Amino acid sequence: MRGGEGRQAKNVGAFIREAKSTGIPLVSIYEWKDNDSAQSDRERSFGLMKSGSVPKQSMEVVNKELQSK
Repeated sequence: MRGGEGRQAKNVGAFIREAKSTGIPLVSIYEWKDNDSAQSDRERSFGLMKSGSVPKQSMEVVNKELQSK
């Protein structure tokens, strides 16, 4: 994955902050959990959770951002 989990967490956090600041009422984050059967390494790593249901850094950021005002 380009940039790894740290980069994913940074990008997801920025996305949520931007959505909140502009008043967007609903966003969708693709996808919930990494997919071991995806065709490429990159596509296997989109999830907020690892394929074994272990939270990634990005999930921690999402929780923090959604709980903040």
